[in-house]
Amino acid sequence: MDNYGKYAKLPVTLEKLKNFDAALEKEGLSLDAGFSFMWTDNEMAYNVTPYDVIVFGHIGSDGIHYGLLSDFGTVPDLENAFVVCLSPTDYGDHIKLVAKNAAEFVDLLYTLKSAVAISNFLLMSERAHYQKFFKESKEREGEYPEYEAVTNKVIEKMKESLGCRTIEDVYQYVEIEVKEDRAKKTVLATHDGLGVVPMNNATSQQERFQVEKDVPVDLKQAEAFFARAPIESRLAFIRDAQFFFHTEDDPGLKQMILKEMRRLDLVEESERLERG
Repeated sequence: MDNYGKYAKLPVTLEKLKNFDAALEKEGLSLDAGFSFMWTDNEMAYNVTPYDVIVFGHIGSDGIHYGLLSDFGTVPDLENAFVVCLSPTDYGDHIKLVAKNAAEFVDLLYTLKSAVAISNFLLMSERAHYQKFFKESKEREGEYPEYEAVTNKVIEKMKESLGCRTIEDVYQYVEIEVKEDRAKKTVLATHDGLGVVPMNNATSQQERFQVEKDVPVDLKQAEAFFARAPIESRLAFIRDAQFFFHTEDDPGLKQMILKEMRRLDLVEESERLERG
């Protein structure tokens, strides 16, 4: 049975994509053969996978995977959850929001014709990067005609079955629209680019603990912070501590965060942290 945590199953859009994939297999095709996209679940979560990301797909290499950001279980319907791409081997650039929701992720997959291509966005941020990427991709067309023929068949059937739309300006979508939409929904920014949404009618005035790369967290200061800070600030601390691998490197900090997660009833998140 697939493991999607408390949500039990994928959102409708991804279930439709999964059913479409099953139909493709009956014709000797698949999303894997066409797009290098394969299905998985939370069992594939790595130590870089944010504790509140529900894993659903991967590309079959380097541990690169995709997940739905549940905002610590507060998203009522995963259909509306942001989609995150994660690459365990790209330290510092291992997390990126790539779509505002499941439906637009499917459109992005349809547009790029490759889950691998989307993962390249982890290392891109400027329009020039995207222009270079698409230029080089265009120049490589025709190098693998058999593979491209399969991809084009999948694209055609995808349009017919799912009614996908092409995202005309991928840079504008990923780097501007997705980020702006996420920023509107959060009250605190975090180093991983995900931020924290309001939990208790919070305002934008939130305290943030300064967590830094390669600088050990002072446990006494962190404990004092947890004792006084609102929940959003504590969750931002947890995101930052994970992003910089402090939860892996400092057993005392890990135990402190586990205790806080359990106090907040973040059962699945704490179990993932505990597994390491």
